[in-house]
Amino acid sequence: MKSRHRKSTPLLASSLPIHLAVILLLWAGGAMALGAEDVVHVRFGYFTTAEPFIVACGRGWLDLAPNVEEDLPAYEVGCFPQSSGSVAVSRLDNADLDISALGSTPWAEAVARGVDLKEIYIKRYAGSLSGIYVREDTCKEECQGIQSPRDLINRTIATPFGSNMHNQLLFLIKEFELIGMVDVIDLSPTDIVEAWNGENPNLPSIDGATCWGTAREYILKNEGRELIPSGVFANWGAPAYTVTAVMRVFADEHPLFMEHLVGIISRITDSFLDSYGRNDPQNAARWDVRENNTVNYVGSIVDAQMRTQETPGNPSNGLLISEAKKLSKSIYQTASEQLACNYLGDTSGSCQQPTGQHLATINVAQFLLDQKELSTIGIMDPLLPLNVKDDSCTDNSSFCGGSIIDPTYLVRSRTGNVSGTPLGPYEAFVEDVDESDHDAVLAQLERLDAANDRSPYAAYEVGRASGNLISGHSNCTDNIKISDYPNGTFGDGANALPGRSYSNKQHCRWTIFPSVDGELVEVRVQRLKIWSGDFVKIYSGGVLGCPGNKPRTLMAQLSGMYENDKLPDALPPFRSSTCIVVEFHSDNNQDLGYAVNEDFGDGFELFYSRAGVPKNDCNGKHSDPVGVCLCDGTSWGGDCSHNSFCLGSTRVKIEEGKTHLVLSSAHATEKALSFEDDNLFIVGQNEHPYPNDLDCTYELDLGETSYNLAKVELYYDIEETFDLLRLQSGLDENTTYYVVSGRRSSNETFYVPVDENGKASLHFTTDDKGRRRGFYAKISGENSQGSTCEDDQFGSRCESRYCLQWNTMKKIATGSETFAGRVISQDQSISVRAMPWAQDGGCTWEIEPMGDSTGVLRLVIKSIELEPYPANAVGDKVIFASLSDGPVTELFIESCEYDEGTCTFPWQTGECTKGRCAIRKQIDLAGLGANVSTTLIQLVTDRNDGGENYSGIDFDVHHVQSCPATSCAIAGGRCDENHLCTCKNSFACDCPCDDDDNDNLVTIIENDNLAIIVGVVCAAVVALVSGVLFLLYHRKKKNTIKMHQSTIERNSVLLHRTEEQLKRKEAELEVFQLGTSKFGDAVNCIDSLLKPTSPIVDQNDVANLLLVKRCLIMGTENELHVPGNLTKHPSSIYIMKEFAGVMFQMAR
Repeated sequence: MKSRHRKSTPLLASSLPIHLAVILLLWAGGAMALGAEDVVHVRFGYFTTAEPFIVACGRGWLDLAPNVEEDLPAYEVGCFPQSSGSVAVSRLDNADLDISALGSTPWAEAVARGVDLKEIYIKRYAGSLSGIYVREDTCKEECQGIQSPRDLINRTIATPFGSNMHNQLLFLIKEFELIGMVDVIDLSPTDIVEAWNGENPNLPSIDGATCWGTAREYILKNEGRELIPSGVFANWGAPAYTVTAVMRVFADEHPLFMEHLVGIISRITDSFLDSYGRNDPQNAARWDVRENNTVNYVGSIVDAQMRTQETPGNPSNGLLISEAKKLSKSIYQTASEQLACNYLGDTSGSCQQPTGQHLATINVAQFLLDQKELSTIGIMDPLLPLNVKDDSCTDNSSFCGGSIIDPTYLVRSRTGNVSGTPLGPYEAFVEDVDESDHDAVLAQLERLDAANDRSPYAAYEVGRASGNLISGHSNCTDNIKISDYPNGTFGDGANALPGRSYSNKQHCRWTIFPSVDGELVEVRVQRLKIWSGDFVKIYSGGVLGCPGNKPRTLMAQLSGMYENDKLPDALPPFRSSTCIVVEFHSDNNQDLGYAVNEDFGDGFELFYSRAGVPKNDCNGKHSDPVGVCLCDGTSWGGDCSHNSFCLGSTRVKIEEGKTHLVLSSAHATEKALSFEDDNLFIVGQNEHPYPNDLDCTYELDLGETSYNLAKVELYYDIEETFDLLRLQSGLDENTTYYVVSGRRSSNETFYVPVDENGKASLHFTTDDKGRRRGFYAKISGENSQGSTCEDDQFGSRCESRYCLQWNTMKKIATGSETFAGRVISQDQSISVRAMPWAQDGGCTWEIEPMGDSTGVLRLVIKSIELEPYPANAVGDKVIFASLSDGPVTELFIESCEYDEGTCTFPWQTGECTKGRCAIRKQIDLAGLGANVSTTLIQLVTDRNDGGENYSGIDFDVHHVQSCPATSCAIAGGRCDENHLCTCKNSFACDCPCDDDDNDNLVTIIENDNLAIIVGVVCAAVVALVSGVLFLLYHRKKKNTIKMHQSTIERNSVLLHRTEEQLKRKEAELEVFQLGTSKFGDAVNCIDSLLKPTSPIVDQNDVANLLLVKRCLIMGTENELHVPGNLTKHPSSIYIMKEFAGVMFQMAR
């Protein structure tokens, strides 16, 4: 439900709100009224950490006056603080923002998932303004506080999922071998503050957080301390950086504006890097808070942070000083440095592709793939080491051959010292100014500001919590009933009116009752500006006391930035013959606006009618008996007028002998979805992808036909594992038949059983980012034919090669009375599916109880081939659970290096083979109560298999019977190597196995040569046992040696350094100068701490610092520190803390 393009006039396909203000632009020659010129409103997202470029928001320098010569309009830039990069990516993909700052992690995820963005500038590398923060160690001798990463075991650490800090936390957990030992939870920065202080009972208590900005400051001021800053991770190979990203469609339509924007922010950053005034004396004044705020830039940064209780346009002195200090805690690059090949590269063709930024993005995406955050790395996949080819960067649609990393705007904006665009909001051009200025653009902007008495602060802002405004303007409640007036309006309180902002954590509800039974109720959207992550949901029914007592049905889930003059036509009316319920839900992120146009406001307002609503007004579509439109699966809304994309529910009345169409949008045609295998969805080259945040249901009504199956012929391109199309034998997810996700180049057919009311349905849901073409389906009716499927076929007509949500046990003739069935996950010629949407099982099998059994199930394993995992962090597994309150058993493939310490589960053999713990051929599962309760077998798989192919699961299930005799041998059975008995007639039994029962070998010796035979046999046995023992001893000794060798290699890199190398490295110290070498800052810092005048006197601390220095000296250019060394140091003190705040010059 997004407005994909915003424009002020038909000429501009992606400009923003249409309401125009009369803008007065001033320049040195005097004031000039532009009247009703075209204005493009640009939404720019930023983080409120201290960064130089934010100056441009406060001073209005991102705005751009009209360019008459180029026939280009004016641009007005609104700056919108973002809570995290993951949220910002969603808003970019949903057209809520045009340009935004993004952390390296959300940027890499966006590229992998096909969000159509360009990276145009690197804002900064993380230093000590973000990191991992924990509670102060107030423990005494009886407890252990968090002193090192290993102390995070069994602790709860909060982080905004999808952010840079989330990525670095996962990296830390992986490097220190803490997988599965730390409870990581997803909280927004606002929630982190509330969880830390314990004020919100709905949030868990946390021991620490990875965060930045106000959340970081709050923790440090409230009994928290820094454990590891972000900058340290860079030295371990996991740098965090922030980029400026823009939607490709916007950049392509507004290239001169993009040159202007990149030129301004890069010049401000370059100015800060010269804050001592070495190159330009004016730069020293610009970053000196002792100067007037019209001269120094820091005041503009502080005001743009929109701090709570700070007075707009009047930053406090204390905050000026603290933010000025924070500016130096990040790492920046000049424009010329960024155009080097190890960063963005340039446009001259001198850089070999891929550039440094390409590789950095791929590295982050690969890590996210390994962490199961992604199903694939998408367009970057051809650049993985196993896939890369000589021509991987030659195609302009490829990651490194195209313009996803695009230095063009930076190159053009900084060629020479001029710009072909107007000077920000002024109509002067830089060619007109004094060439003696070091930076003519900044100098002239400052002079123009002074001449026109322009404030260094924004004229308009929305949402700052100050005075009586605590958190937005919403005043709605959760139980508002409308039953008096025939029509009227209602909204959240902000109502998308100028200068107003809706509140976070809102949960409001309105119920509109029909005036009389038989009349329809209608609501229409008047105004709607709702940010991604917040929703207005419109339902029909589900309210006691309403006519018909009808079930709750979603008619629409709405969010987006709709222009006022486009409504209500952009969205249809919504009608019902019972009550209409409207719910508004906002998340915990308070949405603010800085330097916004005076007409800007967010929120929503709806118009309702309880009388005179037309019936059977369906634009040629069918209606039900009371006059409500059905819309037939190809359109939506109360009048079936909407077909741009699906909205809520639509109903299809299936007729005998006819085929009906259902689709995700008018653009999802059979032709659009019939494509060759190599024609992947490529961002920027495929039109009309479906929107994010959809929740659409297609109700298939076969109740008046003779059919018991809905035949669904599908063509689809749906983002794999993130967006889902559920085929349901009824109207809710509990009746899911199969889940479709991914892409298919030709049609795929399913036969979905209808429920007792003759209903089946399709339920299409999309998440907050990553879009594809959609789906197109032909629906008709069929009848079941009692088909008997092969073992590796599934479905009502054996149509699927993969297991379904609910499966029937494969009953085959085994000759065993105890055989329950065969469990197999898919056709063995293909790989097991990724099914991360079902944490309790993407495929389920039911085993009916067998009353005369022992309650134990026996598995006879043919194959269990799932991705290996450590035992404390299992992704793919098989779960056995009783519907009663019995225990739950999980089987999985455990990863291992050696037999020792792993492979100890009772269903394993105890052997580590090829990195995996072997599983027994027969396994008895006790405690499930399978004699009295149904048992569920559930297959769980995560988002990817790391590029490997696994054949899934294949095993037989037996009910174990009571033993009919005193032993397996007497019962005529046979014991396996694990002492599990199979009685005669091949049924599983619990007979005890004596030593002489194995393989049912009963030796009867009746001749006079008994002694000779026994002697020979004994000799052979002794020889065999001796040989086996020798081999086992040799193997164990070999494994032990390998284990010790591996441990030594992991624990220290110093063993591989010669004394000559050490002396050479020591000699290099003499040429290190503070701030000029890669590691000079850290080494010089340590040397200063070791001077005789140093306050450090504890010899343990001195020893630790010496070890740190030694690690620094002996590290390589790409790896300063080895976590294994540091954590295994005898002092057990986390030595990183001594220099954690020291900044390093990045080595790329």
